[in-house]
Amino acid sequence: MGGRGKSLSSNYKQIDIKNYKYRLEIEDIMHNADIAREDLNAINRDLSETSLFRKCYCCNEYTIPINSFHKKCNICGWIDDDYQNINFNSHDGPNELSLNESKIKFWGRGN
Repeated sequence: MGGRGKSLSSNYKQIDIKNYKYRLEIEDIMHNADIAREDLNAINRDLSETSLFRKCYCCNEYTIPINSFHKKCNICGWIDDDYQNINFNSHDGPNELSLNESKIKFWGRGN
């Protein structure tokens, strides 16, 4: 009735300064958490584009899935092979051309 005290009516409760400050702190924390989450998602998006793949030895693009075996690059067609990747002139492996020959065919020059 008199408007004094913690509540004006049964439907509305007044908030005191201490609770108001807590509410502002919580809102600030939630806002900062949202910003941090967005930043982390952006970083993860950027990382995931390259971190799930490794470079193709022929075209140098990130097209070969990590922990894969004999995967074919969808850009240059090089089949990732541990032996042929380090033996540039070898024909012993899944690729018909050596790595140097494949680079010449793709880039116009060899290693």
